[in-house]
Amino acid sequence: MTLDLTKALENNFLSFIKSENKENIEFFYDDGAITQIRLYLKDSNPQIRNKKLIISKSHFKDFVTLFHERHFNQDDKKIVEYYSNNVMDSYFVTEKTTDCKITRGFSPDGKMFSREKIEFNNQGKPITEEQLIYNADGTKTNYKINLE
Repeated sequence: MTLDLTKALENNFLSFIKSENKENIEFFYDDGAITQIRLYLKDSNPQIRNKKLIISKSHFKDFVTLFHERHFNQDDKKIVEYYSNNVMDSYFVTEKTTDCKITRGFSPDGKMFSREKIEFNNQGKPITEEQLIYNADGTKTNYKINLE
């Protein structure tokens, strides 16, 4: 027996979950109908953040998807890994000095696809932001913005 999302959303159990855990559940609507449910989950591992179970027939490849992030530091670098159904999608490495912060984005196999560099003045205020994106077609998109 397959689960009909519309019928599941109408049953009393989901109504109870919504009323009892308002901060842990979010509903998304398309054309007045619920098309996505996000359940925000806690994890006992302090490195795991933004953990959510998403139920959607129309927005994702899988009907049920578990997303989470893993945050940790390694050799003065902040690393954030992004997971879907416990498979890493991408990760970002941030290095910070007194005059700049550089964040690089990588595919699971270690190929860099983006770089953001923010330069700071002597007071620690951002003065420039530079973005470099490696596009899927092999081209690069680069821009620099003066923030002063």
